Amino acid sequence: MRARTELSFLDRFDALLLDMDGTLMHGHRPIDHAVDSVDAARSHGTAIAFATNNASRTPDMVVEHLTALGFSAHAHEVVNSPHVAVAVLEQSVPAPAQVLVVGGDGITHELDARGYEPVREADDTVAAVIQGFAPTVGWRDLAEAAYAIRAGALWIATNADSTLPTERGLAPGNGSLVAALTHATGQQPQIAGKPQPAMFTTAAQQVSSHAPLVVGDRLDTDIEGGNRADLPTLHVLTGVSSWQDAAYAEPIQRPTFIRPDLSFLTGPAGDPNVEAGATGEDEGSGSTEGVTREAGGGEGSGSVRAARCVYGPVTAELADGIITVNATDQDWHTHQAVISLIRATHPDRAFAGEIRLTNTTITADSEAGAAR
Repeated sequence: MRARTELSFLDRFDALLLDMDGTLMHGHRPIDHAVDSVDAARSHGTAIAFATNNASRTPDMVVEHLTALGFSAHAHEVVNSPHVAVAVLEQSVPAPAQVLVVGGDGITHELDARGYEPVREADDTVAAVIQGFAPTVGWRDLAEAAYAIRAGALWIATNADSTLPTERGLAPGNGSLVAALTHATGQQPQIAGKPQPAMFTTAAQQVSSHAPLVVGDRLDTDIEGGNRADLPTLHVLTGVSSWQDAAYAEPIQRPTFIRPDLSFLTGPAGDPNVEAGATGEDEGSGSTEGVTREAGGGEGSGSVRAARCVYGPVTAELADGIITVNATDQDWHTHQAVISLIRATHPDRAFAGEIRLTNTTITADSEAGAAR
């Protein structure tokens, strides 16, 4: 039997809970290696679930879109934010209430399926507003929602993603439109989709998974949502968040694993060993026993004086609040070694020191987490 550190992601996990935009595709263009990687997972016997905050499509429409891009997909594998939003609605407003919809067919489909009456104009009978993204949402839609919210209707947003990855770059997402309504009404919605954990717990149940892996490109939705659901997470660098963003993220948004793209699913998923002031060079099983902590010094209470993480050819060392790496920021082993070191030494707070690599130095205040 192979050692744990040699197991691939497909060996270690029985299901992939996949984000879509920024992880599988950019708009109408599949991301490199994504189609082949999903096919490889299916061939391995790994269950697939598509967990998306995009509220503009029904599950059947999601499948049609995925199929057009070359993916194999089935409607029962799709868990979208409208599904979770209506589940939240049911806790406070029973059917057959009228619900004002801001967004696309994904929301109206879920409301119809559960006995609600979706409407597009506000009046005294509207009990709730569900807001989700659709490229057709405009001023009139937001105005009708504002009237209903000001009149006391329950407000649920399918998600709060500020941006949406497209083939041309980052466009405004549902969170940006939610912000407009917040500014206009002075109210805050309940958020149903990621980063709330229900998206991932529902997806895992839907594919009968006991050991799922959450996979996504955004720290503030995919990774935070997976962490809130107490599930291991894989951050792929094909969308919004960079590895530098992950290194300086708050613990709730810090991934378990980090890789360049989905092609690495068939590669090793071993956890690098983190040791206090160690000099060994063996890749370990993820043990953090013996990490040296110092109360009331360095970066703050419980700070770590010294620790080392070795992963493949890369060694990352923490000393005096600075991480030094014997490799460049282009080596994916660097990304994992740094993240694992920070996870072990800063479990309760963000890392704030410099990261010194052979080709650059990274700081917490570098613009957008980029190397200076």
